[in-house]
Amino acid sequence: MLIILALEMVFRAGVWEPLTPKDSHAGSTARVKWALENWPEPIHFVTIGDSRTKHGLDHQLIADRAAKYGFTHAKLTIPGAQILAETLLIRLLESEHPNLQGGIIATSVPALMEPWNGNHELAIAQPISGIFPRINLLTNHFEWGRPSTWGAISSLYQYREDIQDFSENHESRLEELEEEDYSHRQQLFASVPSVPNVCNMDWNSLAACAAYEGAGGHEKYVAGLCADWLKTVAGITNWDRLVQSPLSRRQQAVIELRHGELGSTKWPIPPLVVLMPVSQLWYRERAPTGADEWAHRILDPLVKNGKIQLLDYSHFFDTESASRCDAFTDPFHQSELGMQELTADLLPKLEALLYAPATP
Repeated sequence: MLIILALEMVFRAGVWEPLTPKDSHAGSTARVKWALENWPEPIHFVTIGDSRTKHGLDHQLIADRAAKYGFTHAKLTIPGAQILAETLLIRLLESEHPNLQGGIIATSVPALMEPWNGNHELAIAQPISGIFPRINLLTNHFEWGRPSTWGAISSLYQYREDIQDFSENHESRLEELEEEDYSHRQQLFASVPSVPNVCNMDWNSLAACAAYEGAGGHEKYVAGLCADWLKTVAGITNWDRLVQSPLSRRQQAVIELRHGELGSTKWPIPPLVVLMPVSQLWYRERAPTGADEWAHRILDPLVKNGKIQLLDYSHFFDTESASRCDAFTDPFHQSELGMQELTADLLPKLEALLYAPATP
């Protein structure tokens, strides 16, 4: 038992992190953590978010604009990250970069529908959970009857499948890690390479999207996403009258956790919450009615109390009948053109809301 406890503490301390693949849930977070812990200069502003943020903003342009004011603005985007991982990341920033002035916390209306992003968010959060994880954040997700949640209390358990995979494929894993082109600068500031838009597809419905039969590899991938959505489309529910209706436990949890994440930052300048664009495919065929109203039910009280600033880009690329195909690379993520246009609109607002207020 003492050996197991010792191994648990060692894994919580991060001994396994250098062996995690860069594109794995834990590996993505570990690389953000390494960059934060080893960057030698003060970081003044950050952008926190998931893959929508990673692909949806030109982070190099943002860093360049901040530099004109004498500030460093770093990218801390982790695919799949939501409330749990983002809150732990904010706490890590408090200890590693006390000169932090503020930043962007980017999310989206779909991300505000649930209290967390499934059990894989435990893997995402693992590298930044610390030796003694925050009880109220991680153990809320632990259930004895669901082994998939045991990673909430045990790093050793969370890494068990990766350990097994490494033991079976250690040569290829080590070769992959040796060839990895990683640098702290690239991790913190570089923009993500673009992928094609969806203009070669029928973008008017999930059924039309799923029926794509062309030769394009990326389009086939998107068609698969649409097909998966069609299989799991839930009955459209109505969330637009929640002000008058009792909240479910799930809905109450979303409000409490988001208010805890966004309302407790200790940044001198209140965080700028950016709602990232989402395609009309989601709004028309996946979203509950009142989804936008629900998002503002969560965020508007924080704006009123001065806890956050808010920019809502949810419908930035909407047309009268659909979302612009040239702005999206799938139903959730921006193409290069979408990234450029969104960043161009955001930059002067960053100057006014973040950089200018922090300038002596």
